[in-house]
Amino acid sequence: MKRVPTSLLSPSPALPGAIFHISGKRLFQEGEPFHPEYVQLLMGLEVTSVMVFESSENADAFIREAAFESLPLDKMKASHQIGLPVYTEDGRLLVQQGTWFNSLVRRTLEKYNIHEVMVLREDSFAQDYKKFLEEKRAIAQKVRARAIGRLSIKNVKELLRKDLDLVREAQRESASGTFGDEPAGEPLSRLIDTRPHETPRQELEKAEYVETFRFALERMTEFYDKLRAGGEADSKDIEDISNDVVVMLVKDKDLLLNLVNSKVFGADLAVHVVKTAIVAINVAAALGYSSAQVMEICIGALLSDIGMVKVPKDVLEKHDKLSNDDRKVVSVHPTEGVKLLKNISSLPKSVLFSVYQAHERCDGSGYPLGHSPDKIHMFAKIIGAADTYSAMTSPRPYRGAKLPYEAVEELVRLVSMKRFDNKVVRAMLIYFSLFPVGSWVELSTGFIGRVVAADPKNFARPMVLPIFKSRGKLQKLQNQQIVELSKRSDISILKAIDSVGLPEIELMTGF
Repeated sequence: MKRVPTSLLSPSPALPGAIFHISGKRLFQEGEPFHPEYVQLLMGLEVTSVMVFESSENADAFIREAAFESLPLDKMKASHQIGLPVYTEDGRLLVQQGTWFNSLVRRTLEKYNIHEVMVLREDSFAQDYKKFLEEKRAIAQKVRARAIGRLSIKNVKELLRKDLDLVREAQRESASGTFGDEPAGEPLSRLIDTRPHETPRQELEKAEYVETFRFALERMTEFYDKLRAGGEADSKDIEDISNDVVVMLVKDKDLLLNLVNSKVFGADLAVHVVKTAIVAINVAAALGYSSAQVMEICIGALLSDIGMVKVPKDVLEKHDKLSNDDRKVVSVHPTEGVKLLKNISSLPKSVLFSVYQAHERCDGSGYPLGHSPDKIHMFAKIIGAADTYSAMTSPRPYRGAKLPYEAVEELVRLVSMKRFDNKVVRAMLIYFSLFPVGSWVELSTGFIGRVVAADPKNFARPMVLPIFKSRGKLQKLQNQQIVELSKRSDISILKAIDSVGLPEIELMTGF
């Protein structure tokens, strides 16, 4: 922890540690984007310095010290409030926390020979803090809007809307009785920006990706909270989030994939479905689906676990492995999901298939009906594989998270058992690689690096940026250059590694 002048704070896509006001109020969380506008906001509120913490550094002691001060009774006034409860030596409560100081309180304390107590510090920032939170949120929304504006290359938004209308019309006119789930229209993959990997990204660009991702998580959390409280599902929010995510894919798919494989966002339901959606649209793009079809798959993925809001909390939050009875309870969530969505006329029909069949498996082992592969919608097959990847790379109360490489390896194994569609997992490898973008590997050169891009023609040899020297004491490399392993037969990946324990790494390190 150190005190830093506000004017010296630098923009960051993800803060390495939390930032507090000297009064103990949290201004920014660890991992949160820090925009240049925030410096102006703080200076405008006359916050000239802040307390900056290192990654995972515990702030409890600072908050306690900042919030309270010890004062002798002879210096206390009526404007002082008791900060911590006061007890007698035998444990009886004398004065409650929050009590305003007066003559009666003084006499009570003096009677028990107590001459000094903890009081709440006078907080001149209290009113400004409310203003800070409001303006901070407004800035974040403006940055997000600006990010989407910048990302909307080649009129992507208009293309999505137009193409989506065409596909919906085609579905309405179709009398064949088939799913209509084959790629149709201009492939979205032709729009995806293929920037040279040597071109450095701007810090602001990376920050905007993190901000848009966080905003999607916030809106999905609000969506699910509303449903749990008995509210009705509104497709507009889901369509807006889907549009944002697909546009991010078009602009820079590797930045987006890196967010999927990050551990800083937690593992709740909102995080899970957003990660599932991002994996699914990457697979869909690699399979040649159009922009409208990718949008439908994104919407389906975001809603694939909507029925979970009907599953009892004691099952969802269970710390042990689910029993057979628990699994039976969970297995009804696809049906509950369709019930929640069936009256929303604006949703594409494919979304209902995606929600109902995302947990079906090609070997008949899935639920709710144990369908054979010819009866499972292709969009549901894509979302099912993406859902499994997201679940495996997220921690559960009864197990840790798999490394991204381990999750992909397991999906490949399950393909050999006919659990998943071979085309789907192969498409995942095209954009992910066997060592997914954003994950960490140890090279035969003795370096530890981050996978920054896949090689679509060689799944096992992605592009890696060496960042640390691993032999002997771990040291950060000064000269960092991307290695295209497909062009370097003398270098290979020894193993995938966990980022836990690596020093000085941030969300966008290497990108």
